[in-house]
Amino acid sequence: MKKETVSLLLCVALLVSVFAFCGQALAADKTAAKHEPFEVEIYTYQMGNFQYLAGMAWADLINKYSDWLTAVCVESISSVGNELMIRDNPDMRPRTVYYGVGDAAYRGANQFEGNPYTRSKHVLNISLEANGMFTCDPSVKTVEDLAGRVYAQYTNGAMNKFVETLMSYITPAIRFEQMDTAQRFESTLARRAGATYFNAAAMTPDLKTWAPTPACTEVMARADYIGFINVPHDRMQKMRNEVGGPFEGYYLAPGTVPAGGLGERQPEDWHVFFNNAFLADQDMDPEVITEMLRIFVEHVDELVDLHPQFVMLTNDIMSMYASPVEMHPAAQAYWESIGVTPKTIVEYVEAAQSR
Repeated sequence: MKKETVSLLLCVALLVSVFAFCGQALAADKTAAKHEPFEVEIYTYQMGNFQYLAGMAWADLINKYSDWLTAVCVESISSVGNELMIRDNPDMRPRTVYYGVGDAAYRGANQFEGNPYTRSKHVLNISLEANGMFTCDPSVKTVEDLAGRVYAQYTNGAMNKFVETLMSYITPAIRFEQMDTAQRFESTLARRAGATYFNAAAMTPDLKTWAPTPACTEVMARADYIGFINVPHDRMQKMRNEVGGPFEGYYLAPGTVPAGGLGERQPEDWHVFFNNAFLADQDMDPEVITEMLRIFVEHVDELVDLHPQFVMLTNDIMSMYASPVEMHPAAQAYWESIGVTPKTIVEYVEAAQSR
């Protein structure tokens, strides 16, 4: 009787195991049916920039950790260029995530020529960086000293328009010349250009500690002299008040790198910052957005050896977005599912400064 009981129990256990296995197989089949293989393209920025590195790293993480989603990283010329590409190629929208600022398109500024494009939504913020002008010419101490000099300009039309408009409020006699990133730096280092504009410093989440970007570190190492030109906030605010919407997005909140924040070669306060984000079309598959975002957030710690800025990517910074461009609904849902409430950059800065 005892043997029969044991045999019966073994049979029951075997049947349970068989049914469990079949259930898992059916579940796997359902998952496979639900998630057909899909490839997404991540359009970044020019090679050598942190945005490009972040896009490459994101694609690598997706290819490593997803069993149905694959990704490729594509170099691109600019954030505005990415958004124009998406606007003009609707067939790309379901499969493309792209680096962008978003505000120019949303407000119909610059190349959008008064026609707002509002389909772009925030997915992932990848940094909080300070941007401003630097010079390698000791005779250039302020923006007024650039009168009559060559200013090495971006090839990015949106940033060109911003800087040219800003300069008209400071010293309109500057001569603008468009150059790619490498040419701008070399021209400024050789003092053929009086100054140029770049993202020089990355900020920690508490807004108190700064570190030079790799580009800034290289410039400081090569230059006999480097000066960080401080654009007065009052003039910038005057421009924003008078020109209005198209320029509010680039500098959504004022910030200051205190003197010495980038080392002894930064003698004066240097300020302004904005966020760099990846965007997607409003109708992009929510499950693709969720899978991409989940993988980056869960594995961002693996990227800290690639670049020091990855250390600064807390959930609060990665979920930050630049109003009026909205968070993608799938991204909003993901952040809320892990207990994070996305904030605009202004809300984030106000909260950080009040602590």
